[in-house]
Amino acid sequence: MKTNNPRPSSPARPHEPRQRPRPAGRPSPPIPSFTIPPIPVNPPTQGSQAATESVVYEVGGRGPALNVTYFDASGSLQMEFNVKLPWRKEVKLNTEQVTNAVVIAADFSHDVSCTLLVNGAQKSATSGKMATCSTLG
Repeated sequence: MKTNNPRPSSPARPHEPRQRPRPAGRPSPPIPSFTIPPIPVNPPTQGSQAATESVVYEVGGRGPALNVTYFDASGSLQMEFNVKLPWRKEVKLNTEQVTNAVVIAADFSHDVSCTLLVNGAQKSATSGKMATCSTLG
């Protein structure tokens, strides 16, 4: 016949969390950065009907563009994200605002191209990871 002998108790140890080793992996690639140049904006003329001109922004490339930035008909800066290409926007800007017309397209995976037309005449065209077209000179 067996007898139940209690086991001698051991002193309680405080709980110590175990450090898990971090898996070795590839480091994350650096995030590219870019600076958008300051853009002077002429406010719309108050109290009078200013003459308008047709401005066409065009962006092309493979896949969607990360973002497209442009001035809308009211002269406000607009940003669209994950933009399906090709992309085209026509706006009417007053003559004073046309001097500030800008379109900026960015896609760090592929080159994008932009074109800016005023009254049907090409004023600017460029391409790259960040393409900027403007009438600023």
